[in-house]
Amino acid sequence: MNQKYTESEKLIITTRYKKGEAVSDIVMNTGIPRSTIYAWIKHSADMDTNKKSVSLKNYRILENKVARLQGIIEIMK
Repeated sequence: MNQKYTESEKLIITTRYKKGEAVSDIVMNTGIPRSTIYAWIKHSADMDTNKKSVSLKNYRILENKVARLQGIIEIMK
């Protein structure tokens, strides 16, 4: 069956996943196919990337890069 889901339904499902609920549990509770849920999650992640949000991992990488560049600047002085 090719069912259409509203944006609010998609948002609810992706929010449940982001809060830590397993995809298998969401599939069992909603009956939405696993592949559909993963497609929504991927789309949601792509949208989040466009917002230029910084994760803790990216923050640490940037901190290390700044420290390395500051070291280079000190050497060049």
